[in-house]
Amino acid sequence: VTIAGFAHSSLGIQRRAEARFLRLPSASRIRQFHRYLTAEPHVAGSPRNRHLAEWQRQQWIAWGIEDVHIVTHDVLLPYAEEVRVEMTAPKPWRASLKEDAIPGDPDTAQDPGPTYHAFSASGDVTGAVVYAGSGNPEHYDWLTAQGIDLEGKIALVRYSVPYSYRGFKALTAQQRGLAGILIYSDPADDGFGKGKTYPAGPWGPESHIQRGGIPFDFLVPGDPLTPGWASVPGAQRIAADAAVSIPKIMSVPLSYRDARVILEALGGPEVPATWRGGLPIPYRAGGSGATVRMVVRSDSAVRQIQTVVGRIRGAQQPEQEVILGNHRDAWVFGGVDPSSGSASLMELARSLGTLVRGGFRPKRTIVLASWDAEEFT
Repeated sequence: VTIAGFAHSSLGIQRRAEARFLRLPSASRIRQFHRYLTAEPHVAGSPRNRHLAEWQRQQWIAWGIEDVHIVTHDVLLPYAEEVRVEMTAPKPWRASLKEDAIPGDPDTAQDPGPTYHAFSASGDVTGAVVYAGSGNPEHYDWLTAQGIDLEGKIALVRYSVPYSYRGFKALTAQQRGLAGILIYSDPADDGFGKGKTYPAGPWGPESHIQRGGIPFDFLVPGDPLTPGWASVPGAQRIAADAAVSIPKIMSVPLSYRDARVILEALGGPEVPATWRGGLPIPYRAGGSGATVRMVVRSDSAVRQIQTVVGRIRGAQQPEQEVILGNHRDAWVFGGVDPSSGSASLMELARSLGTLVRGGFRPKRTIVLASWDAEEFT
């Protein structure tokens, strides 16, 4: 059987190289790496994430990976200092913005810090709530057609299936004149509507909160303060109010347990069937019935991030590079995103290093990379 891209004369060499490699990876070692990576929260710019970068560097060197080094960049990484969501009418109530600890799972008892959306605007706003489905333009068009004024309102929207980036939801709400946006995971999309919830199954329990960034990186990618050039130490930076990718709207993630309290208070017409989620309540458009206060206060710090890079020099065409990598930073523990990939990357590095120490050389240079701050930008 042939392999695409390989001549018949080199097929045997490739087969033997693959057979040697496939004897090396170990599922138990991947589990060990995963446990170490997820032992503590490691948000971008944190001491724990710096420690993991140095740990990776040391491991790769010990395994025989070449030219292993850490590349640093100084980027805008705003951390939340205060986040509150309170309903002021029809009754006083405050969202927990916390995920429940799971009995028997001590990791879930750790405090990961405030629940927030990175790059949310800071402020203190109060407004009537509208439910806007997945927060796409056509959903606001429907609300407007019902005579619901959007100016100054607070939108409650779902993390959507099919996927719609939370930053796009924030930009859409900002363009429509809303003062804030709350984004929650409906149980129809990530919860009991899909199957058993954690810890009995893989789906989100009622307190599950999906953190994330909301920069408009589809307009200008990367660090908002260095658009189009590298964020190296000492680089020129633009003012934050001139940065196209920094939102001017406030945004906070919610659990569906907290979102339900607001949804139950909404008045207005019932929304189209395709907007209705898995909660056993009417889904109404709002504009009346519920008034919410949002408070977000974030710093504006530039923090250092670390990318670990290593190479295995190619024997025949070293100038051609094959890049393999994954990001390392996580919003909390990062069990799936990114540590499932980071643990696999570690075992790949160990296995490739074993081949190199045994005399193997790839045809082209292999570059391994573990980068930082993907979750923010």
